[in-house]
Amino acid sequence: MSGRYRLLFPLFFFPFIAVSQTAIRGNISDAESKNPVEGAVISIVDESNEVLSYGVSDRKGDFMLSVNSQSNTFRLVCRMLGYSDYSLSIENKTQEVLVALNPSAIELKEVTIKATPITIKEDTLAYSVSAFKTAGDRTIGDVLKKMPGIEVKPGGGIAYQGEPINKFYIEGLDLLENKYGIATNNVPVDAVLNVEVIENHQPVQSIKGMISSAQAAINLKLRDDKKARPVGGVRAGGGKSDEWNWLLEVFTLLATKKRQTIAMYKTNNTGLDIGMELNEQTLSMQDLQDPSSGLEKDLLLPSESGNPPIEQERYLFNKTHLASVNNLWKTGADRQFRININYLNDVQHENSSLRSEYFLPDSTLIVIEDNALKKKQQLFSGTLTYTDNNSSYFLENAFNWKIKQSENHSSVFTYSDSVEQDFHTPTTSFRNELKYLRKWGDRLWNINSYVSFTNQPEALTVYRDNAISRQDIDLYGFFTRNSSYYSWFWGRSSIRLNALMEASLNTVGTDLVSSLVTDSLASDFQSTALIFELSPAYTYKTEKSKLELTLPFRYQSIGYDNKRKSDGTQTTHYFLYNARISYSRTFHPFFSSRIAYHYLQNTGDYMDYLDSYTMKNYRNYFISSGVISLRKSHTLSLSLNYKNPLNNLFINAAAAYIPSESNKTAARRFVGEVYINSEILKDNRTNIWMGRFYLGKYFSHIKTNIGLTSDYHSSQLSRFQQDVLYPMEVNTLRTTISGNTKLSDWLTFVYRCNWVETASLIKGSGTSYQSSFTQIGQQFKTYVSLSKKLSFNLQLEHTYNEIGKDTSVDIFLANIAASYKLENVDFDLSWNNLFNKKEYAYSFFNGLETYMYRYAIRPMSVILTASFKY
Repeated sequence: MSGRYRLLFPLFFFPFIAVSQTAIRGNISDAESKNPVEGAVISIVDESNEVLSYGVSDRKGDFMLSVNSQSNTFRLVCRMLGYSDYSLSIENKTQEVLVALNPSAIELKEVTIKATPITIKEDTLAYSVSAFKTAGDRTIGDVLKKMPGIEVKPGGGIAYQGEPINKFYIEGLDLLENKYGIATNNVPVDAVLNVEVIENHQPVQSIKGMISSAQAAINLKLRDDKKARPVGGVRAGGGKSDEWNWLLEVFTLLATKKRQTIAMYKTNNTGLDIGMELNEQTLSMQDLQDPSSGLEKDLLLPSESGNPPIEQERYLFNKTHLASVNNLWKTGADRQFRININYLNDVQHENSSLRSEYFLPDSTLIVIEDNALKKKQQLFSGTLTYTDNNSSYFLENAFNWKIKQSENHSSVFTYSDSVEQDFHTPTTSFRNELKYLRKWGDRLWNINSYVSFTNQPEALTVYRDNAISRQDIDLYGFFTRNSSYYSWFWGRSSIRLNALMEASLNTVGTDLVSSLVTDSLASDFQSTALIFELSPAYTYKTEKSKLELTLPFRYQSIGYDNKRKSDGTQTTHYFLYNARISYSRTFHPFFSSRIAYHYLQNTGDYMDYLDSYTMKNYRNYFISSGVISLRKSHTLSLSLNYKNPLNNLFINAAAAYIPSESNKTAARRFVGEVYINSEILKDNRTNIWMGRFYLGKYFSHIKTNIGLTSDYHSSQLSRFQQDVLYPMEVNTLRTTISGNTKLSDWLTFVYRCNWVETASLIKGSGTSYQSSFTQIGQQFKTYVSLSKKLSFNLQLEHTYNEIGKDTSVDIFLANIAASYKLENVDFDLSWNNLFNKKEYAYSFFNGLETYMYRYAIRPMSVILTASFKY
């Protein structure tokens, strides 16, 4: 076990020295009228005029500054347009200062503060791209990953202080909506001057200052010479591994005051999953939420394996083409029209070996499979959006379509025979959403209307032992959600009354031909659902705190008409209520917290009526109980956020406890190597604990950025296995440490470590079983610039994975590359997988099952690319 602690690369150790903070509070007033002065800039400076801390007075003239300094004294400086400058020498101790500003007819020059990597103005933080950019950065996403407080997902999704952003702007315009990964992964880093984080961003102009948001928005500020003209580039190349490789990327961005355009075409077979750039990122706008989630069903499972915990370029065998055209026209001061069209043609190959171990009452079932999977997908999607966002009302209509053809072929080889599987899972969907909000003084009226149609005809054919099994599924769904609220404000309080009506009509038909089961092979039913909800909400808001209380009351009816029987439509009625209460407090401009409680009652949907067997793949069958699920849960959460842009330090932490109960308990029964998942009508209780901690810090004097992220998840649940109920407890701790330092203009180091610890406890009748696994992945990169034209970079990786009891695997991988820059063209030569490793092994378990994977990874390859920027 000592191998898990053996680190391939030196870890970064950063001392954290606790320094006492001095708090300077005070008030600023007009020396003549005695009225408070709002918006005055207060600074604390040392003897060399270095700014130690600064802030802005509020509407009462109050301010508070925190200072970390060893000096005995420093100066307090106050500046405000229309007043004479004020300066006072004060001692380095916590105190209160009263400032009286003398009016002046002299127009003061603009107040400037010494340039720092992060500057702050009101609710906007501006990150200097040049301060965080290092060698190897091509796109703005590469730099965003290094900015403290910001986290970037592989597909380009962005979170700030642990929460997903609610808008992604380029020069103040929302060109891409929730597909902003296109910009994250493609906008050239050299085109961006600053990345602005707009905190508490309310995108609806008419309700700014009335309804606040806890989320932030990102805005890319382009360089002046990159505006009003096309910017982008062409990257092309090829090489050789066990086949010929190609790569071509063409990207163009045009940003003017009245129009924005992004057009791109990308193709490769080098392991770059460019299809992720079209993922719909989570926006979670509190007042304008997208109701489309959950309308599409994934009933067939071509592959149940997860992605290996290494870079996707290591194991992805692909042939991908992607095209995207996005245009935005401003048709007025507050009006705009947007069209987004995307096309994806993606073929992926996956070769893996899987050893599955299933914990049974009297034994352990072991199944070994070799799987060759080919996935083909064609996607054509788009959105037409019209928006009028002015100070009086908000109007937006968005029409969206998605046409997807998906085919998968799997060849599975077991210890006894071979299996061929063909999956056909197309999806066609159309949806339209209308949003309207009107403001009259201190009153608001809103109406939202959402309509969608979805068609999913799925089919699975299995060839095994000269026999054919087949599963056919037809799903048709119509869904509409219409809501309206009326809100009025008085003083610090507001009341909002929200009404919602939701209706759906779904038709389900399934037909199964299989020798495993002989009854319950087909379904043909129609389900209707109707929901009425009334949700009063109360908000009390001060400058530093906010209390919110919401009490939704819901009536829900679900109808079921089995076409194979003549007993007509059976309708079930539900009366549900929920409660949400939250309290947020800003203790300091840099420190805030939020505590919340949520009681939720919800039901399943029409798929609960599917009481026939469904073959998901050749080893996985499912049958529902035919009864609607009922679930009750309590969620108690606490979050803390600290940011200090002056010190480039960002910290956030969150914890949640979620106990829940349901009328169903999951069950699994084995027939040989085939398992049948089902539901038993038995009350089931689950307890979930979750915790998260993030720290990001940039040391500007040594040009070093560090990040620490830790996630903890603990669940207590139970499940039937072979008719025996097993209580289980599964605990997972994931920790990521990252750092990069620019030692000089010619030398940069990057380090990243992912550490995962998983432990489970299974209890049975008189027996218990414990297991634990450790995974460690490390990556070290160095960039060396020998001249302005020539540079090299080396990437080393080490992974340590426990794949069984007293069994572990150490894997070492390496890449090396060289770059040569001419005036207009850059050449890159990369040599990947230097040690020519053939496979990657890791394990995963979820309580009663353990899965040990071996993935084929891409062989050694050499690729030469040329890049041209404009």
